[in-house]
Amino acid sequence: MRTCLKILYIIGATLTAIGSFLPWWQEGDFISYRTYGIRFYPTIKDNGGLLIMLLIIIMLWKFFRPPRFADNPTWNIAIGGALVFLSCYHSGRLLIRRIEAGRVIGAPVIQIGLIMVSLGSLLLLIAAVLHYAFHSKVPQLTTTQGRGPEE
Repeated sequence: MRTCLKILYIIGATLTAIGSFLPWWQEGDFISYRTYGIRFYPTIKDNGGLLIMLLIIIMLWKFFRPPRFADNPTWNIAIGGALVFLSCYHSGRLLIRRIEAGRVIGAPVIQIGLIMVSLGSLLLLIAAVLHYAFHSKVPQLTTTQGRGPEE
């Protein structure tokens, strides 16, 4: 099961990390421009992708090399929830801008980067919940528990 969790974490982190550098939305009619999570060219600009990258790095560091003080997998659930909240925040911000623009040509349109960030953060949250479920200290039923009197 540990291998499946590693694969889920790696896929989710890869989707989210790559999506942070791709365009999140595009707007404009004749001269359109794209908004990136993190943009390096022609100037360095952060539109929320840097915080997402920082949370991904912390989550992966905690999963692959957990320190003694944070061995509890509930921290990954909190970080995964924060990533899902951030992706919902940016998607909601895009939706508000789209509604404000009305039915004009060139209204903001979602791009592949924000979709990848949303899917990747959701995968990371699911992996964190599964990690917690399989590694928590929940007592397991033995073969003698739950049965009636032996005959």
